[in-house]
Amino acid sequence: MENIPCDPDIKNWVSCSFEQLFDSLKTHSQGLSTIEAEERLKQYGYNVLPEKKKHRLYKKLIIQFKNLFNILLLIAALLSFVTGLSANDMGSIQMGIAIVGVVVISVLFNLFQEHRAERAVEAIRDLVPQNARVLRDGQTKQILIKDIVLGDIISLEEGDKVPADARILDSYEFSVDNSTLTGESEPQPRTSDTSTSVSKNHSSLSDSIKNSVWEDRVHRTNDRGTTKSAPTGD
Repeated sequence: MENIPCDPDIKNWVSCSFEQLFDSLKTHSQGLSTIEAEERLKQYGYNVLPEKKKHRLYKKLIIQFKNLFNILLLIAALLSFVTGLSANDMGSIQMGIAIVGVVVISVLFNLFQEHRAERAVEAIRDLVPQNARVLRDGQTKQILIKDIVLGDIISLEEGDKVPADARILDSYEFSVDNSTLTGESEPQPRTSDTSTSVSKNHSSLSDSIKNSVWEDRVHRTNDRGTTKSAPTGD
């Protein structure tokens, strides 16, 4: 099978030969040097997903009151107040107060639920391992996942979470648990072989996922538990 050239614009990393991959990423089988990795970190930035900007409390309140249901309730309360004041009807005024109370309780409850969800996400993020093993200067080193750069050689072992989109360079009986991303119940095999159309689809750890950060878990590797892969970016 003829390998397709690695066009940096197309980023057809799966079909490239290893020589083409190393040449396109300007790396090699012994990994990057520490100096080169630092330069790439400055050029490309950290290997992290962009975080959703958090709204301040007053903005959250505005968003809640812009809810259509709450708007309708506030209009109903306003009409009740107008009717009660114009006709000196305490029943309508009390109805308006009750409706406003329902809106306030609804807004506070929604804010509480949103706060709990944000705390839960932060707690889960804190449980994710922050370190990864990469080849730097020809040696395996532990670095922060956010410091992984384009062209790094990553070493994965059983139970590891895949820290970036990557092309598998070397593996044996290697499979990945994709259930959190794709819903697949069984671990999916991955291999470095691109000689057939079937295995070609299994030579990348990114597949159709475009983000640079992964949280899939390595289900099984070889006896030594080591698989090498190279980050390929988006």
